[in-house]
Amino acid sequence: RMVIEIDTIEGMSHSARLDFLNSAFVEILARNKFDKKNELQKFHKNFVANKNFEFASITMSILAIYKYKDSKNSYYDALLLLNDAKYLANSINSMTALKFNISAQGYIEYLNNNFEIALENIKTSQLIHVENGLNHGELENFLIKLKLEIEKEKINTDSKTFIPPSTQEDPFLALLKVGRTVSVETNIDNLLTIIAEEIKHVLMI
Repeated sequence: RMVIEIDTIEGMSHSARLDFLNSAFVEILARNKFDKKNELQKFHKNFVANKNFEFASITMSILAIYKYKDSKNSYYDALLLLNDAKYLANSINSMTALKFNISAQGYIEYLNNNFEIALENIKTSQLIHVENGLNHGELENFLIKLKLEIEKEKINTDSKTFIPPSTQEDPFLALLKVGRTVSVETNIDNLLTIIAEEIKHVLMI
């Protein structure tokens, strides 16, 4: 694991800084590793102090994931941080920062089980072509993972709601039958027998 000290950030080239930010995001995306929070916070303070708004935006986008990961109750706080990062990216017209931002939002939506929204975010991110930035292969792998999650969710939903019409009856309809029987049957013995049979049938559904 590469540890970045605050006094070494100044001497890092543009590409070296971007490589570090890219690796920090890829570790989250591909390996679910969250161990660069301290370095990212140092990076962010340095970038803001030096008015490097492109890298400040990128670090904010990645830190938004950490914010959500620290506490799922911070979902909206994470989105607010993402919005601030997006504003910075748009204000300096940085497509690289915007690509990180949209990808980070997709990952947060994934963590929040909003798989369809996450899928749309990652697809949008893939449409942004930059010379340096997020690894396209890792985004593609994550896209496949999202599609599998959506398919699994669909199968689970279908299995919970499917009732074979030829073998089972809606319990609500069965109870309506009991009500109709009560309203038309006049013989008390027959009524009690029919009600008992219908209720037994409902309980077996």
